[in-house]
Amino acid sequence: MHSQGRVLVGGVILLIGLSVLACSLGGQAPATATATAAPTDSPAPSPSPVPATATLPPPTATATLQPPTATAATATPATPATAAATGAPLLVVAAPDNKTVGLVTLDGQARPLAQAPATIYVGGYAIGPQGEQPLSFVGTSASSVVVYTGPAAPQGIVAWISLTTSVTSTVKTQQIHVAALDGSNARVVLEEQITDHVLSVMRWSPDGKRLYYSKEPLGLGGPSIMFSGFSNLWSLDLASGKSAQIVMYTAQRTICLDDFTADAGLVGEHCAHNAPPYHNVIDLLSPSSGAITLIQPPPGLPFQQLGDVRFSPDETRVAYALGNPDSQQGWVAVSDGLTGGSHLVATPPHGDFYHVMAWLDNNTLILQAAITPGVWLVQADGANLHRVADGTFLGVMRGP
Repeated sequence: MHSQGRVLVGGVILLIGLSVLACSLGGQAPATATATAAPTDSPAPSPSPVPATATLPPPTATATLQPPTATAATATPATPATAAATGAPLLVVAAPDNKTVGLVTLDGQARPLAQAPATIYVGGYAIGPQGEQPLSFVGTSASSVVVYTGPAAPQGIVAWISLTTSVTSTVKTQQIHVAALDGSNARVVLEEQITDHVLSVMRWSPDGKRLYYSKEPLGLGGPSIMFSGFSNLWSLDLASGKSAQIVMYTAQRTICLDDFTADAGLVGEHCAHNAPPYHNVIDLLSPSSGAITLIQPPPGLPFQQLGDVRFSPDETRVAYALGNPDSQQGWVAVSDGLTGGSHLVATPPHGDFYHVMAWLDNNTLILQAAITPGVWLVQADGANLHRVADGTFLGVMRGP
């Protein structure tokens, strides 16, 4: 994966396996109840059906993915112009059975991992031409794992979270660890007792000097939702060991944050406010000034919830999802700028909805179908919507 964390597993949905409160912007929430979260020694399962950053299954033999099924009759088929050329990025996808991982070209051609041009890191695994290899020093029970490779750490650096219980008491402690990708220089950079929150590492700063993380509340429960997020934002400076709060936690902000720019100068929120002028809009928060700009959804869509805000790589627009949980229908929109209106770019088959996983580049979005799991691509102007693979998107692989 890339050093700036622009394309990550699950984008920057960054769920940490908590049950979550309803966040219905339209005042209606589906009636499915979720269980109350409690701290455990292993990470809790992520709320379905949002694909979260998760531990992969144990390494298996490299296998070729199934070709996409014919469930996309309403979508525009891929054209020859979309066929992957030499050096084009490849999508890393877990097969529908979640037992094998393979590569997919941008026009939907399956490739085995043996043909991988590089290695990326997903959960606690390295995925590349060697297949799926666990980072043994991290452990597959780590609740979140993020990797940086770049000028600040050419050999790579990984951060992860562990949960321990004192042998003399029932006190649970969470620690953020960092280490080189070969496991050397491992150390604890932050430690907190579990009281009313759990930690989740999110991504590295582009220079590899700061680690962004959140403190997610425990004990949440309520109706299920279509789109989730994180609830606050912190930055840890590795050199000094000091943490700084970027976006504070409030009850209204619970699981409402989605993404932030490279310098955390803007943060995208989908339900932090539930009153005019913020009702049923995306708001972009400037943490330094407190200023908020509004993104208006396309008119005429019968949506009830918003989510999955993703900044484009050039940080001039955002993509986001819309959904109606009653009909299990979704849409995807792209803003015309960092304020003002948006235009519709994708509508899935009836009865399904999309998660916005990431921007492949400034003009292409990667989407995840939630009900019939599959990976889709679409241009930011709405052109060439097509399904490229069955299964779950894990990341993007680019050659050296």
